[in-house]
Amino acid sequence: MDRDRRMQRVLVVDDDGCYREAVRFVLEYLGFHVETCCDGGVAAHLIASSPFDLVITDLEMPAMNGLQLIRGVRQSADTAGLPIILLTATPAGDARVSEAAALPRVSTHRKGGSAVELAALAQAMLAAA
Repeated sequence: MDRDRRMQRVLVVDDDGCYREAVRFVLEYLGFHVETCCDGGVAAHLIASSPFDLVITDLEMPAMNGLQLIRGVRQSADTAGLPIILLTATPAGDARVSEAAALPRVSTHRKGGSAVELAALAQAMLAAA
């Protein structure tokens, strides 16, 4: 099925259940099919086993953080071009955020910022895919 004619799949990864569900709600309202999980290890398995159009991941998570997840996604030829939004509450200039933002098809969004802005960023990244 043509990418524009099917519901786009988004994976939201965050150990904060309330934030994860709030992002899910906004994206589903906009017509996306959203799956969620609470850590990078589970996300890596989901990404490897099922195609997603976009991943939105928190930076700070136990076990495997968002930057480690992004690095792993970029190492696979099947997912190297997958658009990713990194959510962060860390101060500006954090080396991990800078590293992630320098990778292709990765954008950052300040955690706690506007859900509308996050949704607009998601739509823009998917439109550019």
